[in-house]
Amino acid sequence: MRQDKTFKALLSIFACLCFICIPAAAGSGITIDPVLDQIILTDELKVTGTAPAGEECIIETSLHKGYCSNADEEKIDPDYDKELKSKGIYPTCKAKEDSTWELNTGIAISTPGDYTFVVWIEGEEESRIVKNVRISFASAGVRVIEVYEPGADGPVFDTAPVDESIYYTQNTYTTPGSGMDLVFTPDISLTGGRISKGQSLAISGQAVAGKDLLVWIYRKSNTGYHVYSRTVAVGTDGKGIINTNGELLSEEETKELLSGKYFIFAISGTKDELSDTEDRIRLLGSAYLYAHEDENPFQSFVIILEEPWISFSGVGDRNLPDSASGSTVNLTGTTNLKAGSELVLTVKPSAVPNSDNFTTTVTGIPVNDGDPRNWSATYDTSSQGTGWFIVTISDPEGIAEASALINIYDPAYSTEDLDKDTLSVRSYSIDPETKDIITERPPSNNAGTVPTAVIIFETGLIFVIAACAVVIYKKR
Repeated sequence: MRQDKTFKALLSIFACLCFICIPAAAGSGITIDPVLDQIILTDELKVTGTAPAGEECIIETSLHKGYCSNADEEKIDPDYDKELKSKGIYPTCKAKEDSTWELNTGIAISTPGDYTFVVWIEGEEESRIVKNVRISFASAGVRVIEVYEPGADGPVFDTAPVDESIYYTQNTYTTPGSGMDLVFTPDISLTGGRISKGQSLAISGQAVAGKDLLVWIYRKSNTGYHVYSRTVAVGTDGKGIINTNGELLSEEETKELLSGKYFIFAISGTKDELSDTEDRIRLLGSAYLYAHEDENPFQSFVIILEEPWISFSGVGDRNLPDSASGSTVNLTGTTNLKAGSELVLTVKPSAVPNSDNFTTTVTGIPVNDGDPRNWSATYDTSSQGTGWFIVTISDPEGIAEASALINIYDPAYSTEDLDKDTLSVRSYSIDPETKDIITERPPSNNAGTVPTAVIIFETGLIFVIAACAVVIYKKR
């Protein structure tokens, strides 16, 4: 009996030890938040969820070619990431003090097309979330990534479509609690992070008090290598406020750069720290900054350097609305050139030899600030004849221009809408040599517009008089 009790006690202890030694089921207590329909202009998709504070979460993700019409039919490959796992590489993230976690997963596929994105907790395939991902390209190589439900044609939003500034907000990050509040001139928050070549770029605002500031600007190739890299030391006062002009790139420098996407990191630290950081980021890139964010907080941005452009407003098939000779033509348009730039407007005949001799030029047309930047100009058509003219708006340095056609007509030959039962009479004086119209004699109140009834009455009266004359003649 005593042996039985001893055996049972040992068995209980063994069971407890086994229970302690067996790890908890992977992902226990971890949840994934729903992935919402969205448009992403960055290269990463953020996935969030909950877990006990401090717990390491292993979150699996998969992105493969093809459109998903039914999430239930999407199966997870058991050998997915087998090679990475064999090397001990896992996509982990740690739950924060508020029991939430977030994982930024790269979806920077270079080939546009339809893809299927799957995210799940390791060992819990039933937790998987499936979304369609459509990747396309906008200007300057910016990826537009649409995330939406399987079987749908595209993302569905509860609110109105987001404006262009989403690109700026999605790509701006500040180390939490650093107090950094840096801005650019020109204000790229108004242009969705876009500036045109030929504009200077300067930084100003609040950095970290008592620390220096190093700004790193770089551009990556499609393979991830830096094809442009530059660092600029920016002076600050004791409170961390930038006390220099903060110029990062001059007008001439942006003209020489390739258009496209550039990353900017404004890094805070002591002179020695920033000297060491400058050496390390050349080798390790931005990964080093994120790994040492606690020691050297930073603010990051992404800008799009665009080729300069100008456009006309109200142009259909490259034609401006017709205008009467002698009138004043009002022209408007938009541009990405810097505010305060001065444009030049030229108007010349479209089919006249040596048309430069007949050109009308308007200079000093300002570019106004706005979203987008805009311009407006007027010119008097009295100095020109009639016909088709080429209208060109351009930058004096020739870095951007736009052209359109306008038809200037002589109102003397125009056909106006007349009231019913009216007759319009006009007379003109013609130069016998040039055949040009010298003056137009407007119709008088008595003769200009004659009602039809009056004409009929007058015709009838003439007929009666003529008939009476015939009768009198026969009686003789």
